[in-house]
Formats: sequence, structure tokens, C-alpha cells
Amino acid sequence: MDMNNKFREYYRQTKDPALREQLIMANKGLVHKAVNEFFFVVTWGIMERGDLESAGMEGLIQAVDRFDPDKGYRFSTYAVHRIRGAIKNEIARYRGKVPRTLEKKVQKVKRALEEFKREMGCEPTEQELAKQLQMPVKEIREVWRLVSILVLEPVDDIGDIPKPEDVLKAELRDAILQLPRQQREITELYIEGYTLDGIAEKLGKPPGTVRTDWFQRIIPALKKLVQ
Repeated sequence: MDMNNKFREYYRQTKDPALREQLIMANKGLVHKAVNEFFFVVTWGIMERGDLESAGMEGLIQAVDRFDPDKGYRFSTYAVHRIRGAIKNEIARYRGKVPRTLEKKVQKVKRALEEFKREMGCEPTEQELAKQLQMPVKEIREVWRLVSILVLEPVDDIGDIPKPEDVLKAELRDAILQLPRQQREITELYIEGYTLDGIAEKLGKPPGTVRTDWFQRIIPALKKLVQ
């Protein structure tokens, strides 16, 4: 099914309800994919899968109702932006319902991070932090990702139709959050305007190591995450 052509048909038929339902059902897979991406909040007992699915469906319905096929980008690109935004919005509403055990885990990771920085004079890699805490690297990534979402303020509407470049920026921001901590730090410094040599100096790392991370790990990972 050519989504953009279907949406043009939808507009020509004055937003026919039957065609609207067809478009929603044809794109439910985008919701399932996004739910799986945030499933760790279910595993940790913060929310139920149904909560994530309901939020994702709300984002999908908003996408169907607001998508303009003449803006120059695919429906899936726009829809994923809104679906993920709706899910994050819903997670942010649960900030007061984070289990005590998880709160302790977050504080444990924060303390370990500060201790490492105080003793070593630099940020630990995720692997170093995982070894120190005897926690899986994946778990540490999820802790920090959850923290980044819970600091957001829930809003009634996740936004109007963005420009194509704004969609890309949103996807890139989310992709950066999924990088391992050390790679994320390099990327954020690069965005701030540091050169790769400047980043190496700031982090106290060999320039060759930073360049290798940038060209062989970070750039390929970001390309994959925003596809």
C-alpha cells in the first residue's frame, strides 16, 4: 500500500471514516515496534504493556488525522515521531509511580558515577560502571534512558505537524539517547561545537581513540538508529 497515495485519497474523500480506519489498522505495526522499544518500563513494573499500546495508538491516530502527504516525507517517518512522543509523554506521567526498588537502583548508579569521577577525574564508560556495580550494561542504559524521560513534563498535545527537518532532529535526539554512555558523551560534545581533538582533550582520551569511536562506531550506529 502506497501510504502517501492513500492519504491523498483520504483527503479527496473529505476524510472518509472508513478509509481513516483502514489507514490506522494498516499502520498498527508501527505502534508495536515502538512499544517494544520502551518495553523495559513494563519489565520494571512501572507500567502495563496495555498502557504503552494505548498511548502509541493515540499517537498513531493523531498522525493519521494530521499527516499532510504533500509535505515531502513518508507517513511512517512522521507517525513514528508522534507514536514515540505519545509513549514518552505517558511514561512521564508515571514519574510518581516508579517502584522504590528502581529508585534505589537509579540512585546507586548516580552515586557510582560521582565516585568514579571523583577518584579517576573522568566519566566512566558504561562497561566500567557495569563492572563496578556488577550490573549488565543494558540495565545501566535503560536506567539512564528512563531518567531522561521522567524529567520531561507531560503535555496535552505532543505537537503540531513538524517540518521534515524537525522530524529528523527528533529522531536524531532519540538515537543519541540510545548510544552507549561514552559514545553519547562524544556526540553531545561534538554537537556543542568541539572538534574531535578537542573532545579527546576534554575527556582525557587519546585522539585516535575518539576518532575511531566517531567514525567506526558512532556514525554507523546513528545511521542505523534513524533509518
